[in-house]
Amino acid sequence: MGSLLASFGRLAVLVSAAWSMAAFAQPACSVRSEAKLDTITGRFSFGRSTLALTLPHVLYRSDPSVVYMQVSGGDFPKELLLDSNGEKVRIQDGAELHLFPKGKTPLTFSERLTFSITDTGGKSLCDWVTNVRTSRVDPPLIPQGFGPQSDLSYETRRPRWTIKTQGFRNAGDPILLKVGGNFVSQPGEFSIDGLPATVLARNACQVILEDPHPAAGMRVIESRGYSVAIPVVVLEMKLLSSTSRGPTSIEFNLLGRDRIDLPAPSDRSLAFTNFDPSRVQIVCAKPWHGLDSTFIRLHGNDDRLTGSCRVKLLQPGPVSIDARLMETQTQGGWPWLR
Repeated sequence: MGSLLASFGRLAVLVSAAWSMAAFAQPACSVRSEAKLDTITGRFSFGRSTLALTLPHVLYRSDPSVVYMQVSGGDFPKELLLDSNGEKVRIQDGAELHLFPKGKTPLTFSERLTFSITDTGGKSLCDWVTNVRTSRVDPPLIPQGFGPQSDLSYETRRPRWTIKTQGFRNAGDPILLKVGGNFVSQPGEFSIDGLPATVLARNACQVILEDPHPAAGMRVIESRGYSVAIPVVVLEMKLLSSTSRGPTSIEFNLLGRDRIDLPAPSDRSLAFTNFDPSRVQIVCAKPWHGLDSTFIRLHGNDDRLTGSCRVKLLQPGPVSIDARLMETQTQGGWPWLR
C-alpha cells in the first residue's frame, strides 16, 4: 500500500511539473531584417504570429515620426509590448508607435533605433537594432502634395547636352515618397490605381505605402486631390548557389517594361546595391564613381530583360542585395554621349 501511494505521489509531482512547464513555456522570439533600396523592414516572429515594421533608411528628428505595426498569422499575447526609445505600445495590427516621443531625449546621428518585444515585467524577448540613421539636417521644405522626383525622374543640364534619367520601382516593394503640407501633420488616406493603400510609416516629409495590388505599369498614387504617376516593373533575382563560399552568380529577369509608355532610352542598366558586404562581394563590375551602386548593362526586349552578375560569397546563406532599373536619354552634345 505504501509503495502504491508513493507511486501516485511521484505521478502527481510529474503531472504538476508538466503543467507548470506548459503554463510558463512560450514560443521563441526571433527577428530578421529585409533591406530594400528605399526602406528596411524588420520582421519579428513569435510562434505563428509575425510583426513587421517598415522604415526609411534615414529619418528626420521631428514629430510626427510614426511607424504602424503589421501583424499577421494571429494576435500576439496581450501581455507583450513593443518598446522603442522608451515608448511602449501593445502589439496589434495597425497600432502606431512614435519614434521620437515628446519628453524623450532624441537620438543622435550615430545612435541606432532599437525595437524590442518585452513582457509586462520589462524583460526583452528579442531586439531589432536597425541600420536606420537620424539625419543631422532639418527635413527639406516641400510644398503641399507630393515632392519633386517622386516619380524617380531627374534631369542634368549642361551647356552642350542634357541627360534625362528615369528610375523604376519594383513591384511589391514598399513605396517611399516625399510629401509636404498637411500630408505630414495630418494622417490621410492614399490610393494606388484607385485601391486603398496601407500607410506603413510617416515622418517629417516622408510616407511609406504598401501597394494593395502589386503589378507592373504606370501606377497612379492619389491623396487629397494630388497625384503622382510612378513607373513600376517586376524584378526577379536568383542567387545560383548559397551553400558554400566562393564565386557564384545572380541571375535576373525584368518584366513589364513594355507596359510603361515612356520614350525608348539611349542607355539602360540595372543598379545593384549590396547591403551586407561582409557576406558577399559584387565582382561583375566596380562601384560607379564611389557610390554604393554597381551598374550592369541589360539585354533583351521591353517585355523581358535578362542578365547576370558575378558575385563572391564570403559566408554561406542568403544575401542582402537589391537592384533598380535605370534608363537615360541623352540629347545634344558629343556623339559618344548619345
